Amino acid sequence: MKNILKSEFAKNISILVTGTVIAQIIPFLIAPIITRIYSPSDFGFFSFYMSIAAGITVICTARYDLAIVLPKNNNDAQKLITLSFIICSIVSFFSLIVIIIIILLKNIPVYFCLIPLFVFMLGFNQIFINWNNRIKKYKQISFNRINNSIFGNLSMLGLGFLKTGTIGLIIGTFIGIIISTLIFVRKDLKLLFHNIRFSKYSEIKEIAIQHKEMPKTNTIQALIDMYQINGLVYLIPIFFSSTILGLYSFGMRILQAPVNLLGSAIAQVFYQRASEKYNKNENIYPFLKDTIIRSAIIAIPIPVILLLKGEDLFAFIFSENWRLAGLYAKILSPWIYFDFIRMTISQTPIILSKQKQLASISIFGSLIITISILYAGIIVKDITFGFYMISILFSILNVIIIYWISKIAKQNIYKI
Repeated sequence: MKNILKSEFAKNISILVTGTVIAQIIPFLIAPIITRIYSPSDFGFFSFYMSIAAGITVICTARYDLAIVLPKNNNDAQKLITLSFIICSIVSFFSLIVIIIIILLKNIPVYFCLIPLFVFMLGFNQIFINWNNRIKKYKQISFNRINNSIFGNLSMLGLGFLKTGTIGLIIGTFIGIIISTLIFVRKDLKLLFHNIRFSKYSEIKEIAIQHKEMPKTNTIQALIDMYQINGLVYLIPIFFSSTILGLYSFGMRILQAPVNLLGSAIAQVFYQRASEKYNKNENIYPFLKDTIIRSAIIAIPIPVILLLKGEDLFAFIFSENWRLAGLYAKILSPWIYFDFIRMTISQTPIILSKQKQLASISIFGSLIITISILYAGIIVKDITFGFYMISILFSILNVIIIYWISKIAKQNIYKI
Protein backbone atom coordinates (compact mmCIF):
# COMPACT_ATOMS: atom_id res chain seq x y z
CA MET A 1 0.00 0.00 0.00
CA LYS A 2 2.84 2.35 0.90
CA ASN A 3 4.50 1.79 -2.48
CA ILE A 4 1.20 2.46 -4.26
CA LEU A 5 0.79 5.78 -2.44
CA LYS A 6 4.35 6.78 -3.26
CA SER A 7 3.79 5.81 -6.88
CA GLU A 8 0.61 7.90 -7.08
CA PHE A 9 2.36 10.82 -5.38
CA ALA A 10 5.25 10.65 -7.86
CA LYS A 11 2.86 10.32 -10.80
CA ASN A 12 0.80 13.35 -9.76
CA ILE A 13 3.90 15.44 -9.21
CA SER A 14 5.30 14.36 -12.57
CA ILE A 15 2.10 15.55 -14.29
CA LEU A 16 2.33 18.97 -12.65
CA VAL A 17 6.08 19.22 -13.11
CA THR A 18 5.77 18.34 -16.81
CA GLY A 19 3.32 21.20 -17.26
CA THR A 20 5.65 23.42 -15.27
CA VAL A 21 8.65 22.60 -17.41
CA ILE A 22 6.72 23.23 -20.63
CA ALA A 23 5.31 26.46 -19.18
CA GLN A 24 8.85 27.63 -18.37
CA ILE A 25 10.37 26.80 -21.75
CA ILE A 26 8.59 29.69 -23.47
CA PRO A 27 9.61 32.53 -21.09
CA PHE A 28 13.19 31.26 -20.98
CA LEU A 29 13.33 31.05 -24.78
CA ILE A 30 11.99 34.56 -25.30
CA ALA A 31 13.66 36.17 -22.26
CA PRO A 32 16.79 37.12 -24.27
CA ILE A 33 14.47 39.00 -26.67
CA ILE A 34 12.25 40.45 -23.93
CA THR A 35 15.25 41.91 -22.11
CA ARG A 36 16.32 43.68 -25.30
CA ILE A 37 12.94 45.31 -25.99
CA TYR A 38 11.98 46.17 -22.40
CA SER A 39 14.25 48.16 -20.07
CA PRO A 40 15.02 47.47 -16.38
CA SER A 41 12.87 50.48 -15.47
CA ASP A 42 9.95 48.96 -17.46
CA PHE A 43 10.26 45.80 -15.38
CA GLY A 44 10.53 47.92 -12.23
CA PHE A 45 7.19 49.65 -12.74
CA PHE A 46 5.59 46.40 -13.95
CA SER A 47 6.69 44.67 -10.74
CA PHE A 48 5.27 47.48 -8.63
CA TYR A 49 1.96 47.33 -10.54
CA MET A 50 1.64 43.56 -10.21
CA SER A 51 2.58 43.67 -6.52
CA ILE A 52 -0.52 45.81 -5.91
CA ALA A 53 -2.68 43.21 -7.66
CA ALA A 54 -0.97 40.42 -5.70
CA GLY A 55 -1.60 42.24 -2.42
CA ILE A 56 -5.35 42.34 -3.06
CA THR A 57 -5.48 38.82 -4.53
CA VAL A 58 -4.26 37.14 -1.34
CA ILE A 59 -7.42 38.27 0.46
CA CYS A 60 -9.89 38.20 -2.46
CA THR A 61 -11.48 34.92 -1.32
CA ALA A 62 -10.80 35.43 2.40
CA ARG A 63 -8.66 32.28 1.94
CA TYR A 64 -11.75 30.07 1.79
CA ASP A 65 -10.47 28.69 -1.54
CA LEU A 66 -7.72 26.84 0.36
CA ALA A 67 -10.37 25.08 2.44
CA ILE A 68 -11.87 23.46 -0.68
CA VAL A 69 -9.38 20.59 -0.33
CA LEU A 70 -10.20 19.89 3.33
CA PRO A 71 -13.84 18.60 3.66
CA LYS A 72 -14.49 14.87 3.71
CA ASN A 73 -17.33 15.17 1.17
CA ASN A 74 -17.60 17.02 -2.14
CA ASN A 75 -20.88 18.68 -1.22
CA ASP A 76 -19.19 20.82 1.44
CA ALA A 77 -16.29 21.51 -0.93
CA GLN A 78 -18.73 22.81 -3.56
CA LYS A 79 -20.30 25.14 -1.00
CA LEU A 80 -16.82 26.51 -0.38
CA ILE A 81 -16.46 27.12 -4.13
CA THR A 82 -19.63 29.21 -4.07
CA LEU A 83 -18.56 31.10 -0.94
CA SER A 84 -15.10 31.82 -2.39
CA PHE A 85 -16.55 33.04 -5.69
CA ILE A 86 -19.01 35.39 -3.97
CA ILE A 87 -16.30 36.92 -1.78
CA CYS A 88 -13.92 37.23 -4.75
CA SER A 89 -16.58 39.09 -6.76
CA ILE A 90 -17.34 41.49 -3.90
CA VAL A 91 -13.66 42.25 -3.20
CA SER A 92 -12.94 42.82 -6.90
CA PHE A 93 -15.93 45.16 -7.28
CA PHE A 94 -15.03 47.31 -4.29
CA SER A 95 -11.39 47.37 -5.42
CA LEU A 96 -12.56 48.81 -8.73
CA ILE A 97 -14.56 51.54 -6.96
CA VAL A 98 -11.59 52.49 -4.78
CA ILE A 99 -9.17 52.60 -7.72
CA ILE A 100 -11.56 54.72 -9.82
CA ILE A 101 -11.77 57.21 -6.94
CA ILE A 102 -7.96 57.27 -6.64
CA ILE A 103 -7.61 57.81 -10.42
CA LEU A 104 -10.01 60.77 -10.26
CA LEU A 105 -8.30 62.32 -7.24
CA LYS A 106 -4.64 61.59 -7.98
CA ASN A 107 -4.64 61.52 -11.80
CA ILE A 108 -2.84 58.16 -12.01
CA PRO A 109 -2.90 56.18 -15.29
CA VAL A 110 -6.26 54.71 -16.30
CA TYR A 111 -4.77 51.24 -16.79
CA PHE A 112 -4.72 50.88 -13.00
CA CYS A 113 -8.41 49.99 -13.48
CA LEU A 114 -7.20 46.62 -14.76
CA ILE A 115 -6.00 45.67 -11.28
CA PRO A 116 -9.45 44.58 -10.00
CA LEU A 117 -9.85 42.45 -13.15
CA PHE A 118 -6.47 40.88 -12.43
CA VAL A 119 -7.66 40.17 -8.91
CA PHE A 120 -10.95 38.63 -10.05
CA MET A 121 -9.37 36.38 -12.68
CA LEU A 122 -6.52 35.28 -10.40
CA GLY A 123 -8.95 34.55 -7.56
CA PHE A 124 -11.32 32.71 -9.91
CA ASN A 125 -8.40 30.69 -11.23
CA GLN A 126 -7.18 29.80 -7.75
CA ILE A 127 -10.63 28.58 -6.66
CA PHE A 128 -10.71 26.00 -9.41
CA ILE A 129 -7.06 25.04 -9.00
CA ASN A 130 -7.97 23.96 -5.47
CA TRP A 131 -11.11 22.17 -6.70
CA ASN A 132 -9.16 20.30 -9.38
CA ASN A 133 -6.50 19.54 -6.79
CA ARG A 134 -9.17 18.01 -4.57
CA ILE A 135 -10.52 15.78 -7.34
CA LYS A 136 -6.99 14.99 -8.59
CA LYS A 137 -7.41 16.57 -12.03
CA TYR A 138 -3.73 17.43 -12.22
CA LYS A 139 -3.62 17.43 -16.01
CA GLN A 140 -6.08 20.34 -16.10
CA ILE A 141 -3.92 22.28 -13.62
CA SER A 142 -0.86 21.51 -15.72
CA PHE A 143 -2.49 22.67 -18.97
CA ASN A 144 -3.65 25.83 -17.21
CA ARG A 145 -0.05 26.75 -16.46
CA ILE A 146 1.04 26.00 -20.01
CA ASN A 147 -1.74 28.13 -21.52
CA ASN A 148 -1.00 31.03 -19.18
CA SER A 149 2.66 30.91 -20.17
CA ILE A 150 1.97 30.67 -23.92
CA PHE A 151 -0.59 33.45 -24.20
CA GLY A 152 0.98 35.76 -21.61
CA ASN A 153 4.58 35.62 -22.80
CA LEU A 154 3.79 35.74 -26.51
CA SER A 155 1.49 38.72 -25.92
CA MET A 156 4.24 40.55 -24.01
CA LEU A 157 6.65 39.78 -26.83
CA GLY A 158 4.32 41.02 -29.55
CA LEU A 159 3.42 44.20 -27.65
CA GLY A 160 7.11 44.80 -26.93
CA PHE A 161 7.87 45.05 -30.64
CA LEU A 162 5.26 47.82 -30.79
CA LYS A 163 7.34 49.83 -28.29
CA THR A 164 4.58 49.84 -25.67
CA GLY A 165 6.94 49.83 -22.67
CA THR A 166 5.47 48.90 -19.29
CA ILE A 167 1.92 48.79 -20.69
CA GLY A 168 2.97 45.91 -22.96
CA LEU A 169 4.11 43.87 -19.95
CA ILE A 170 0.85 44.60 -18.11
CA ILE A 171 -1.53 43.96 -21.01
CA GLY A 172 0.40 40.87 -22.12
CA THR A 173 0.19 39.36 -18.63
CA PHE A 174 -3.53 40.19 -18.48
CA ILE A 175 -4.20 38.47 -21.82
CA GLY A 176 -2.46 35.33 -20.61
CA ILE A 177 -4.45 35.21 -17.37
CA ILE A 178 -7.82 35.77 -19.06
CA ILE A 179 -7.41 33.21 -21.85
CA SER A 180 -5.84 30.50 -19.67
CA THR A 181 -8.47 30.94 -16.93
CA LEU A 182 -11.41 30.79 -19.36
CA ILE A 183 -10.01 27.62 -20.92
CA PHE A 184 -9.30 26.15 -17.49
CA VAL A 185 -12.73 26.70 -15.90
CA ARG A 186 -14.97 26.20 -18.92
CA LYS A 187 -15.94 22.66 -17.84
CA ASP A 188 -16.59 23.74 -14.25
CA LEU A 189 -18.81 26.74 -15.00
CA LYS A 190 -21.95 24.59 -14.92
CA LEU A 191 -20.97 23.38 -11.46
CA LEU A 192 -20.42 26.96 -10.28
CA PHE A 193 -23.70 28.30 -11.69
CA HIS A 194 -25.60 25.31 -10.30
CA ASN A 195 -24.14 25.92 -6.84
CA ILE A 196 -24.92 29.64 -6.95
CA ARG A 197 -28.49 28.97 -8.05
CA PHE A 198 -29.36 26.22 -5.59
CA SER A 199 -27.19 26.96 -2.56
CA LYS A 200 -29.05 28.23 0.48
CA TYR A 201 -27.82 31.21 2.46
CA SER A 202 -27.97 29.18 5.68
CA GLU A 203 -25.74 26.47 4.17
CA ILE A 204 -23.18 28.98 2.92
CA LYS A 205 -23.16 30.71 6.30
CA GLU A 206 -22.71 27.38 8.07
CA ILE A 207 -19.74 26.36 5.92
CA ALA A 208 -18.19 29.81 6.37
CA ILE A 209 -18.43 29.49 10.16
CA GLN A 210 -17.10 25.93 10.03
CA HIS A 211 -13.92 27.18 8.29
CA LYS A 212 -13.74 30.58 10.00
CA GLU A 213 -10.05 30.09 10.81
CA MET A 214 -9.29 30.75 7.14
CA PRO A 215 -10.22 34.46 7.16
CA LYS A 216 -9.35 34.92 10.84
CA THR A 217 -5.90 33.37 10.86
CA ASN A 218 -4.79 32.22 7.43
CA THR A 219 -5.48 35.65 5.90
CA ILE A 220 -2.98 37.14 8.33
CA GLN A 221 -0.46 34.48 7.34
CA ALA A 222 -1.16 35.15 3.65
CA LEU A 223 -0.62 38.90 4.08
CA ILE A 224 2.65 38.23 5.89
CA ASP A 225 3.76 35.89 3.08
CA MET A 226 2.69 38.44 0.48
CA TYR A 227 4.74 41.14 2.19
CA GLN A 228 7.74 38.81 2.26
CA ILE A 229 7.33 38.34 -1.52
CA ASN A 230 6.44 41.91 -2.49
CA GLY A 231 7.77 43.96 0.43
CA LEU A 232 11.03 44.62 -1.39
CA VAL A 233 9.07 45.86 -4.42
CA TYR A 234 7.31 48.39 -2.16
CA LEU A 235 10.45 49.48 -0.28
CA ILE A 236 13.21 49.55 -2.91
CA PRO A 237 11.77 52.53 -4.87
CA ILE A 238 11.75 54.61 -1.66
CA PHE A 239 15.54 54.45 -1.27
CA PHE A 240 16.80 53.37 -4.71
CA SER A 241 15.98 53.83 -8.40
CA SER A 242 13.32 52.11 -10.53
CA THR A 243 16.20 50.60 -12.53
CA ILE A 244 17.47 48.78 -9.42
CA LEU A 245 13.92 47.63 -8.75
CA GLY A 246 13.71 46.34 -12.32
CA LEU A 247 17.03 44.50 -12.06
CA TYR A 248 16.00 42.93 -8.75
CA SER A 249 12.52 42.05 -10.05
CA PHE A 250 13.82 40.43 -13.22
CA GLY A 251 16.48 38.49 -11.32
CA MET A 252 13.83 37.18 -8.95
CA ARG A 253 11.47 36.48 -11.85
CA ILE A 254 14.06 34.19 -13.46
CA LEU A 255 15.09 32.70 -10.11
CA GLN A 256 11.58 32.11 -8.75
CA ALA A 257 9.81 30.96 -11.91
CA PRO A 258 11.01 27.34 -11.88
CA VAL A 259 11.29 27.27 -8.09
CA ASN A 260 7.77 28.54 -7.42
CA LEU A 261 6.10 26.41 -10.04
CA LEU A 262 7.95 23.23 -9.11
CA GLY A 263 7.35 24.00 -5.44
CA SER A 264 3.66 24.67 -5.95
CA ALA A 265 3.32 21.43 -7.94
CA ILE A 266 4.77 19.41 -5.07
CA ALA A 267 2.83 21.48 -2.51
CA GLN A 268 -0.52 20.90 -4.24
CA VAL A 269 -0.07 17.14 -4.37
CA PHE A 270 1.27 17.10 -0.81
CA TYR A 271 -1.69 19.15 0.45
CA GLN A 272 -4.25 16.87 -1.18
CA ARG A 273 -2.56 13.66 -0.05
CA ALA A 274 -1.72 14.86 3.46
CA SER A 275 -5.31 16.12 3.96
CA GLU A 276 -6.65 12.78 2.77
CA LYS A 277 -4.35 10.85 5.12
CA TYR A 278 -5.22 13.13 8.04
CA ASN A 279 -8.97 12.69 7.42
CA LYS A 280 -8.36 8.93 7.61
CA ASN A 281 -6.49 9.34 10.93
CA GLU A 282 -3.22 8.27 9.35
CA ASN A 283 0.18 9.58 10.41
CA ILE A 284 1.39 12.27 7.97
CA TYR A 285 4.92 12.69 9.38
CA PRO A 286 6.70 10.05 7.23
CA PHE A 287 5.04 11.53 4.14
CA LEU A 288 6.13 15.04 5.16
CA LYS A 289 9.70 13.93 5.83
CA ASP A 290 9.86 12.23 2.44
CA THR A 291 8.57 15.41 0.75
CA ILE A 292 11.24 17.55 2.45
CA ILE A 293 14.03 15.23 1.25
CA ARG A 294 12.67 15.12 -2.31
CA SER A 295 12.32 18.91 -2.42
CA ALA A 296 15.85 19.49 -1.11
CA ILE A 297 17.30 17.23 -3.82
CA ILE A 298 15.19 18.64 -6.66
CA ALA A 299 16.07 22.29 -5.97
CA ILE A 300 19.80 22.02 -5.22
CA PRO A 301 21.04 22.69 -8.80
CA ILE A 302 19.54 26.20 -8.82
CA PRO A 303 21.64 27.83 -6.06
CA VAL A 304 24.74 25.84 -7.10
CA ILE A 305 24.62 27.13 -10.70
CA LEU A 306 23.86 30.71 -9.65
CA LEU A 307 26.56 30.81 -6.97
CA LEU A 308 29.12 29.64 -9.53
CA LYS A 309 28.10 31.60 -12.64
CA GLY A 310 25.17 33.90 -11.80
CA GLU A 311 26.39 37.22 -13.23
CA ASP A 312 28.03 35.72 -16.31
CA LEU A 313 24.95 33.68 -17.19
CA PHE A 314 22.64 36.70 -16.98
CA ALA A 315 25.03 38.88 -19.00
CA PHE A 316 25.45 36.22 -21.70
CA ILE A 317 21.75 35.27 -22.01
CA PHE A 318 19.98 38.57 -21.39
CA SER A 319 22.69 41.11 -22.38
CA GLU A 320 25.27 42.98 -20.34
CA ASN A 321 22.57 45.40 -19.08
CA TRP A 322 21.26 42.62 -16.84
CA ARG A 323 24.55 41.53 -15.22
CA LEU A 324 23.53 43.11 -11.90
CA ALA A 325 20.28 41.11 -11.98
CA GLY A 326 22.45 37.98 -12.05
CA LEU A 327 24.39 39.21 -9.03
CA TYR A 328 21.18 39.86 -7.09
CA ALA A 329 19.81 36.42 -8.03
CA LYS A 330 23.10 34.83 -6.93
CA ILE A 331 23.03 36.57 -3.54
CA LEU A 332 19.38 35.65 -2.90
CA SER A 333 19.56 32.05 -4.17
CA PRO A 334 20.17 30.43 -0.72
CA TRP A 335 17.01 32.12 0.60
CA ILE A 336 15.00 30.90 -2.41
CA TYR A 337 16.37 27.37 -1.99
CA PHE A 338 15.23 27.00 1.61
CA ASP A 339 11.99 28.82 0.81
CA PHE A 340 11.32 26.20 -1.88
CA ILE A 341 11.56 23.41 0.69
CA ARG A 342 9.33 25.34 3.11
CA MET A 343 6.78 26.00 0.37
CA THR A 344 6.24 22.33 -0.44
CA ILE A 345 5.04 21.56 3.11
CA SER A 346 3.61 25.00 3.96
CA GLN A 347 -0.03 23.79 4.07
CA THR A 348 0.69 21.42 6.98
CA PRO A 349 -0.28 23.99 9.65
CA ILE A 350 -3.66 24.38 7.92
CA ILE A 351 -4.25 20.63 8.03
CA LEU A 352 -3.24 20.48 11.71
CA SER A 353 -4.98 23.79 12.66
CA LYS A 354 -1.71 25.49 13.64
CA GLN A 355 -2.11 28.66 11.53
CA LYS A 356 -1.85 31.03 14.50
CA GLN A 357 1.53 29.67 15.56
CA LEU A 358 2.87 29.87 12.00
CA ALA A 359 1.69 33.48 11.67
CA SER A 360 3.59 34.37 14.83
CA ILE A 361 6.81 32.82 13.51
CA SER A 362 6.40 34.36 10.05
CA ILE A 363 6.18 37.90 11.42
CA PHE A 364 9.97 37.75 11.76
CA GLY A 365 10.17 37.53 7.96
CA SER A 366 8.44 40.89 7.58
CA LEU A 367 10.83 42.40 10.13
CA ILE A 368 13.83 40.98 8.23
CA ILE A 369 12.76 42.67 4.98
CA THR A 370 11.92 46.00 6.58
CA ILE A 371 15.03 46.26 8.78
CA SER A 372 17.37 45.07 6.01
CA ILE A 373 16.14 47.61 3.44
CA LEU A 374 16.00 50.43 5.96
CA TYR A 375 19.57 49.67 7.01
CA ALA A 376 20.73 49.35 3.39
CA GLY A 377 18.89 52.49 2.26
CA ILE A 378 19.53 54.85 5.17
CA ILE A 379 22.82 53.75 6.77
CA VAL A 380 25.07 51.95 4.26
CA LYS A 381 23.24 53.17 1.11
CA ASP A 382 24.03 49.92 -0.66
CA ILE A 383 21.25 47.62 -1.89
CA THR A 384 23.70 44.72 -2.33
CA PHE A 385 24.44 44.73 1.40
CA GLY A 386 20.69 44.64 2.09
CA PHE A 387 20.28 41.61 -0.16
CA TYR A 388 23.07 39.76 1.69
CA MET A 389 21.30 40.47 5.00
CA ILE A 390 17.96 39.27 3.65
CA SER A 391 19.39 36.09 2.11
CA ILE A 392 21.26 35.01 5.26
CA LEU A 393 18.49 35.85 7.73
CA PHE A 394 15.70 34.36 5.61
CA SER A 395 17.68 31.14 5.09
CA ILE A 396 17.92 30.76 8.86
CA LEU A 397 14.23 31.61 9.34
CA ASN A 398 13.10 29.07 6.72
CA VAL A 399 15.18 26.33 8.35
CA ILE A 400 13.48 27.14 11.67
CA ILE A 401 10.02 27.00 10.06
CA ILE A 402 10.79 23.68 8.34
CA TYR A 403 11.94 22.24 11.67
CA TRP A 404 8.82 23.54 13.43
CA ILE A 405 6.47 22.09 10.79
CA SER A 406 8.24 18.74 11.08
CA LYS A 407 7.91 18.89 14.85
CA ILE A 408 4.14 19.55 14.89
CA ALA A 409 3.60 16.81 12.30
CA LYS A 410 5.58 14.38 14.46
CA GLN A 411 3.66 15.37 17.58
CA ASN A 412 0.45 14.63 15.74
CA ILE A 413 1.38 10.92 15.85
CA TYR A 414 0.29 10.81 19.45
CA LYS A 415 -3.08 12.42 18.76
CA ILE A 416 -4.24 9.76 16.33
